Amino acid sequence: MNQNQEQLRSMASPLARVLCVVSLALGACSADAPARSGSDGNLTTTGSGGTSAPVQAVQGGCTPDNLTASCTCPTVNNAPGRQTCAGGQWGQCECLVPVSTAGSGSAAVDGGTPRAVATGADPAANSSANRFDWQRTPLALGSCKAGHYVGYFDGFYGSPAVFTLPVPVVAVDTVAADGGATQPGLEFWLTKVPGSGELFAINGGKMRGTADGLYPFDADLKGTLDCGTKKYNGTIENGVYDDGSGTKYQFIGVMTSDYDKIQNKFINGQWKCTEPTSIFPTAGGSGMWNATWKGP
Repeated sequence: MNQNQEQLRSMASPLARVLCVVSLALGACSADAPARSGSDGNLTTTGSGGTSAPVQAVQGGCTPDNLTASCTCPTVNNAPGRQTCAGGQWGQCECLVPVSTAGSGSAAVDGGTPRAVATGADPAANSSANRFDWQRTPLALGSCKAGHYVGYFDGFYGSPAVFTLPVPVVAVDTVAADGGATQPGLEFWLTKVPGSGELFAINGGKMRGTADGLYPFDADLKGTLDCGTKKYNGTIENGVYDDGSGTKYQFIGVMTSDYDKIQNKFINGQWKCTEPTSIFPTAGGSGMWNATWKGP
C-alpha cells in the first residue's frame, strides 16, 4: 500500500466509525449488531435466506452511551424489547411481559429479575406512581363591607284610608326632629356577626318616605346578609303612617336583595308590606330598593 492509499484510509476511518454509530442507532450497522426489521409489530432479523427469526441481544462493547437497539427476550416468548449502551457495554435486553405470558402488571429483564409495571406500559423507571388531586377554588373578587349604607326605595301602596287604591310611595330625606342633620330616606349600619363565619347584621335601619307625595311614613329595618351566598333577608317592623286626619295605620313587611361585593352595594332589592290589623285584606304594597356603602 503506497503512501497516498495510507492517507486516504486514515481519513476515511473516523468517518466510517461515525456512520457506523448512526447506523447502529437505526439497527442497521452489521459491525456491532445484526440488521433489524419489523413484521406485524414483532421485532425480527432477516437472514440471508429471507426467513425471519427473533432479534438476539447485542453483546460486547458499544458507543456512545445511551444508544439503544431493538431485541427480543427468548425467556419470555421472544417478547419485544430494547437494550441500552451504558459505560461502553451493551446491557441486557429489557422486555415487557405479555399478559398471556406472565399476567398483568409485570416486566422482565432477560436473564434477570422481573419488575412490577403496568401491562403494556414503559418500564417502571420511565414512569411514576405519584398522582396529585388539584383543588380548584372559584375566583372570588371583593368582600362584604361593614359600615353605613344609604339607599333609595319606591313602589305602590294601597291604604285603607283610600280603600286600598294604590298610590306611589317614595323615599324622602327628612330633617331630624331636633333640627340636626338630614336623615336619608333609607339607611342602616351593617356589622359583622361575631363567630358566625360570613354573616352580617343590619342595625339602626330606617325607611322614611311619603305616600302620594303627601302622607309621611317610617319603619324600622332588621335583617341578615350572608356574604357567602351574597343574599340578604330582612324585615320591616314598626311601620306607621298618618292619613292626614290624625288616624294612624300600622304595617309590617319583608325585604330581600343580592349583594355586590365589588361595589359594596345591595342590589335587586324587593320589599313587600301588609297591614295585618286592617279589615281590607289587600291593604299593603310592594316595590324595589337598593343601598350603597357610604362610610364606616
